[in-house]
Amino acid sequence: MAMVAADDLELHVIDIKTAYLNAPMDMDVYVQQPKGYEVGAPGTVARLRHALYGCKQERRLCGNHCHKTLTDFGAERSMADPTMYVWRHAVHGPILILVHVDDMAIAAKTLAGVSAAKDVLLSTYKGRDLGAPDTFLGMRVCCDRAAGTLSLSCPRVTVALLQQFGMSDSRPNKLPLPAKASLGRTGEQPLVDTTPYGNWWEASSTSPPLRGPTSPTPLGCWRAT
Repeated sequence: MAMVAADDLELHVIDIKTAYLNAPMDMDVYVQQPKGYEVGAPGTVARLRHALYGCKQERRLCGNHCHKTLTDFGAERSMADPTMYVWRHAVHGPILILVHVDDMAIAAKTLAGVSAAKDVLLSTYKGRDLGAPDTFLGMRVCCDRAAGTLSLSCPRVTVALLQQFGMSDSRPNKLPLPAKASLGRTGEQPLVDTTPYGNWWEASSTSPPLRGPTSPTPLGCWRAT
């Protein structure tokens, strides 16, 4: 997104329908037939041909299939971000493709470049062309081309957390403490569970998800004087 703002790129989003079902299974898996759709004698099981939601292999198979699709028409995976691909188009120049399961963001210098990538992808996958995004991956996208800015926010997550902790009527404050307040350690540890603060960090962050604990390490209680 920073590159989109810095280079004044066109940005569009497409939504891939039933993304996992596009990936064929790479091993034999047999499942019970769903009720109402049985074929054959009682007790007959079916061989799974494509990845289903809930399979252990679903993400890997979907990722491999998408990677093959993108690289087959010339896109290269970024060394810095494995979810981003760069297609160096002979006419339209570099086209950036960001992949997140069934959501893809396409950025290029011109709308023609964006359309070229969408045509290739939608000829392989069934999906919807959502055009210029208002939201992407749950984040609100506000783009001001004239000012050269692009901002991301997570208002729905923030509102949900405020409601969860009974803070819907809270008012924002510019400063967390009065000016010139000093802090001193008390030696107390009032927070047994710091998970809620990890949730607040995730709500306020628009960075890609980090693997590992997001809750802050307890450092003891401080008192303002």
